[in-house]
Amino acid sequence: MGQTGDVRKIVSGSFLTMGLSYVSRGTNMVAEILLTRLLLPEDFAYLAWATLYFMLFASLKEFGLSYALLHYHDRAEEMAPTHLLLNTGLACIGLGIAVAAALLLRAYYAQQVIYAMLIFSAFDILRSATLTPESLLRKAFAFSRLAIIQSVSVLISLVVALTLAWAGYGFWALIIGYSRYSIIYVVTFSLLVWLSRPLSFRGLRFRPDLARPLFSFGTRYWVSGMLSLLTLHYDKFIVGILQGDKALGIFERAYTFAQKPTGAITHMIIGITNAVYARYQHDRQKLSAVFSKIFGIILRISAPVVLVLFMQADNLTLILVKEEWLGLAPLLRWLVVYALIKPMQDDVHSLLLALGQPKKIMQFAFVQAAILVVLAPVLAHLAGLAGVAMAVNIMVLIGTVLLLRCATGYVDVPWRRMVIPPAIAILLAAGTSSLIGGLHQLAPPWLRLIAEIGMLLSVYALALLAIEGKRLFRELRMLYAVWTGSAPPPRPD
Repeated sequence: MGQTGDVRKIVSGSFLTMGLSYVSRGTNMVAEILLTRLLLPEDFAYLAWATLYFMLFASLKEFGLSYALLHYHDRAEEMAPTHLLLNTGLACIGLGIAVAAALLLRAYYAQQVIYAMLIFSAFDILRSATLTPESLLRKAFAFSRLAIIQSVSVLISLVVALTLAWAGYGFWALIIGYSRYSIIYVVTFSLLVWLSRPLSFRGLRFRPDLARPLFSFGTRYWVSGMLSLLTLHYDKFIVGILQGDKALGIFERAYTFAQKPTGAITHMIIGITNAVYARYQHDRQKLSAVFSKIFGIILRISAPVVLVLFMQADNLTLILVKEEWLGLAPLLRWLVVYALIKPMQDDVHSLLLALGQPKKIMQFAFVQAAILVVLAPVLAHLAGLAGVAMAVNIMVLIGTVLLLRCATGYVDVPWRRMVIPPAIAILLAAGTSSLIGGLHQLAPPWLRLIAEIGMLLSVYALALLAIEGKRLFRELRMLYAVWTGSAPPPRPD
């Protein structure tokens, strides 16, 4: 397929993936709310502990082999059998480590935590074996197919989780059907991926000469992954140790609700941009254009979502959850900085991985981990859960600034034009909402909430169109031309 055809697949796949991702995330958000109403903070605390230890042991065997396979784009088919055997073998080692650790941890944690950790580790063997056909689908820009598989898997697993929670199975509803490491999700996703991109097991053999470059690329990613695990879960570890299981459950829910809407963007990034950036890694002009447009989309979508979370945290908490969860509202406000910046950080990570620079990510992840290790316990002691949230915000803000400075060595980005329009639109939307005040005349409360959110989003959209409407429409026409095959890949404006 020619370059124009590739770009057409990228753009059409991006649109469909983003659409399905938000449908999936919307469904997931509804399920999150219902599960929060049906279950207790302690149930989510047990899930947080099990996930933390599972990811710790799983990360010991995580060498970024899928990123390596995409990086060696031209040899991916040849490397696939070795890639499959490596991933599966490392997952078996991860299970062995988890079993050994369970014998030590069972004296300190509830049995639910231990059993869940072992279940996640066992089914990770199947998920790891699926990374090879999944990576080959990404290499072929089959993003729309993966988006459908992802959406179907999420829907089925959430239906199972809600059914079990409604039937009174409590914590186990989360383990069987809710988590992305859950039994139903892993089995459904893996089965559909293998059916979509089957691999021949004929002549399946391990080749050391192909394993060496895969490991060479991934060794530095391993260190980076360990540091990323620390930045993602150390805050929860501190909350659980210092504040107890109930506080951990509330913090976990606030963290999830804060990052869930913008997390859909992150999922789209990981699913698409790494392959796209890898394809254009040797063409700075095209790479700069693609990165600038994707980064701009991320910022413009994330900003209004975060504004809604910040200004409507109290109303959202009062209407959507029960009294046991009222501590969510102030934490949601504290975590909006993280929710806004994290997708941008993930985009730069995707760029650097595609360029074969995991060492850069490792360096900045080390800085972030050091910041969190120092600040989280100190601020937790001074300000409780809000202090931990502050530590997370400081960590992600400093890390992203450093990453963006690094990215300018590989891409040329019009920062002012990218940042100023959405910043002005956000200020206008927030100012208008503050001047008008709450729509107290509307009842019931849920109708008032919908009206206030609608007003915020409308002012933001109108302001953004007024500031850069012509350029946005011009870019949309250009993207449509690319999609129809009548235009070359996007270039810097």
